[in-house]
Amino acid sequence: TDSSEDFPVNEKDGALGGVMARLRRGNVGLEILCGITVALALVPEAVAFALSAGLTPSIGLHSAWVIAFVTAILGGRPAMICGATGSIAVLLGDTVSGKGPEYVFVAVVLMGVIEIILGLLRVGSLVVLIPTPVM
Repeated sequence: TDSSEDFPVNEKDGALGGVMARLRRGNVGLEILCGITVALALVPEAVAFALSAGLTPSIGLHSAWVIAFVTAILGGRPAMICGATGSIAVLLGDTVSGKGPEYVFVAVVLMGVIEIILGLLRVGSLVVLIPTPVM
C-alpha cells in the first residue's frame, strides 16, 4: 500500500498540521518508538561519517540532530529519509583536509541554500524521469 494515502497532509494546515492530525488519531506511542529508533540509528551513523570526513566524532554528534530536528518541525513526507549521508562525508573530507573543519559549516549552509533554491524552482518534479530500478 502507498503510505502517502495513510497520512494525507492538508497543505493549508502546513507541516505541523499533518503531524498533529496523526497524533490525534492515537499514534503517539508509535511516533515515540519511531523517534527512539531513528535516534539510536543516527548515533553510530553520525560518528562513522564524521570520522570518514576527517572530523572528530563530537562534531558528527553535534551536527547530526539538526537535519532530523528541522525535518520534524517542518514535516517530511512518507518514506522520506533525513539524516547523515555517506556521500556528503566523502566530499567533505577534501574540504576538511584542505581548509579545516571550520569550513564544514559554510559548506553545509551553502548546500542548504542551493537545496532551497532548487525546491523553489520545482526541480524536484524531474524525479519522475529517473527510472524505478535506479531509485
